[in-house]
Amino acid sequence: MQFTDQGIGIESDDLPHIFEPFYRGKNSVVTRGHGIGLTLVEKIINLHNGFIEVKSETGKGSTFVVKIPSGNQSKFDFAL
Repeated sequence: MQFTDQGIGIESDDLPHIFEPFYRGKNSVVTRGHGIGLTLVEKIINLHNGFIEVKSETGKGSTFVVKIPSGNQSKFDFAL
């Protein structure tokens, strides 16, 4: 699955840190938030044995690629 936007993009210096809790990039002055959203997204994807990667260019936008194996047992068990 792939998600793309044409937003402000993420600076290359910030990319290695965007999944760290409470990290706010240099462009955070124009975007509201607390730096927790992408951390939660990555944790949820990891619980399903998947991964997320991002490619971004400042001023042009970002593309997030999410891959979750189909039919794979997740890292947690529960019954509904």
